[in-house]
Amino acid sequence: MGTSSRCTTAALRILPILLAACGTTNGTEGEPIRDSGGDARAEEGEATDSNATDAPATDAIEPDAALDRTAPADSSGSDGGGAEGSPLDARLPEAGSSDAVSEDAGAEGGFIDARAVTFTSVYTTILAPNCLPCHAPGLGTGFNIGKLDMAMQAATYTNLVGLTGSGVAPNGVGLGSTGITCSSVPGLLLVEPGTATKSLFWEGVQSAIAGTMPPCGSPMPLDAGPLTQAQVDELAAWIDEGAPNN
Repeated sequence: MGTSSRCTTAALRILPILLAACGTTNGTEGEPIRDSGGDARAEEGEATDSNATDAPATDAIEPDAALDRTAPADSSGSDGGGAEGSPLDARLPEAGSSDAVSEDAGAEGGFIDARAVTFTSVYTTILAPNCLPCHAPGLGTGFNIGKLDMAMQAATYTNLVGLTGSGVAPNGVGLGSTGITCSSVPGLLLVEPGTATKSLFWEGVQSAIAGTMPPCGSPMPLDAGPLTQAQVDELAAWIDEGAPNN
């Protein structure tokens, strides 16, 4: 090989080294020559870094969540009852709702809590004020014609319900407004424990309100105005509970 050829070969070998040292561009001004493999590795590294940046830190704890876990337990032992929207509020019926138990026998709406009705209350607040003196010994029509003595509480219970609590048949001999004597109608009971609507005593006072006629005799009270519907309902509640002597 000639001297010129050897020089040319040496120059070609040295040229890339000189170009790299001097930062010669690869056809585009200002862009250094880079190894293509390095570019791929660099881009892959950038994608990896991006994914790591976007992913949320799994060990991070939000302040609110930390407070919830460290909040002290309620020392009262309550499960939140009484707080707005608490389970206790859901268990308590609202006032005036259909689930609330009324203790007012004369409450508007006709609801009667039969458990609160006793014969003592029925006699002292309804029967004695409205059935006497007509159903007491003397000149009273209810006593002489209707044959029903209601002068005393004990006697009234016995004459309405009987000593055994099974009911008493009426003994009235007056025709009354119906033209039918009650003693002539078989199967009637003044009070049939457990069923107010089959009790002649209830039918007598209810018919005075409804403007109808009972099975016999006359609507009651005979010589006074009718009972209120609340009073009739209280009487019915007592009978439906079995007409207890309480």
